[in-house]
Amino acid sequence: MKCLRFLCTTLLLLCCVAVHAHDFEVDGIYYNITDAENKTVEVTISGTYYYTYSCDLVIPGTVTYKGLTYDVTGIKQGTFFMGYIRSLTIPKSVVRLEGMFTCWGYPLPVQELTSIIVEEGNPVYDSRQNCNAIIKTATQTLLYGCNNTIIPEGIEVIGYEAFEGCSGLTKIHIPQSVKKIDWEAFSRCTALKTVHIDNLAAWCNIDFQCTLFSGNEGEIYLNKELVTNLTIPDGISKLSSRAFQNCTSLVSLTIPQGLTQIGSTSFAGCSSLENVVVENGNPVYDSHNNCNAIIETATKSLVL
Repeated sequence: MKCLRFLCTTLLLLCCVAVHAHDFEVDGIYYNITDAENKTVEVTISGTYYYTYSCDLVIPGTVTYKGLTYDVTGIKQGTFFMGYIRSLTIPKSVVRLEGMFTCWGYPLPVQELTSIIVEEGNPVYDSRQNCNAIIKTATQTLLYGCNNTIIPEGIEVIGYEAFEGCSGLTKIHIPQSVKKIDWEAFSRCTALKTVHIDNLAAWCNIDFQCTLFSGNEGEIYLNKELVTNLTIPDGISKLSSRAFQNCTSLVSLTIPQGLTQIGSTSFAGCSSLENVVVENGNPVYDSHNNCNAIIETATKSLVL
């Protein structure tokens, strides 16, 4: 399908035009020649008219121009910035695509994107189990999601800004295999109201204020049955209210030195909790005299 094109905003003109110029265009898709000898190209935007893509976009594996056939091996950084793509199909030949939705750190508004397919046989990326996402296979990192993404078991990392701007995403289930949810992974997902997280390690690596809801009202659910002995990882400085609320299987809890903000109901309803330890050196909390409690040191108030 030949893509429609539209005039980008002044922002795109200022920040992206200088780094984009196309060598040729075929069926509404713009290309740069990256290796004339080996006949490889990358997808880019028009460097003449400042247009980008607004379409159901199927990128071909090869493209013919002036009698020469080129392999399509990459998508240039910023190519889809300010685009409104409804669906995106990546061929198995494309092995470079990181940054295709951003320009100088500004992410693509992807509210229209509902389908992502990576052709089977791609050596670098996949979209296994019809997940509607782009996964970097070697690192099991979900790089880009969309409004209809289902995160498959086996994914270990949800990448930086993976769902940035997916304003049609309403709920997501994060499976047990996920170990890390990177910064701003769900930023500007304005309709996201329910996040169900199976893995404690991933849970503890969330910045609750910025990464998931960016100020939206919503609920985050931890798989309570998996939590019995909880040691909050180093590097976590804040727990939101309700973070571990009603974890009735939780028996022991260790608070690290760096955790200095605990929400008022972070551990409400943890009826089986027996052992509580605050590591020595925490500047805000302590559990002196092996009291099995969390005490706010300055005020001598019982937190838990």
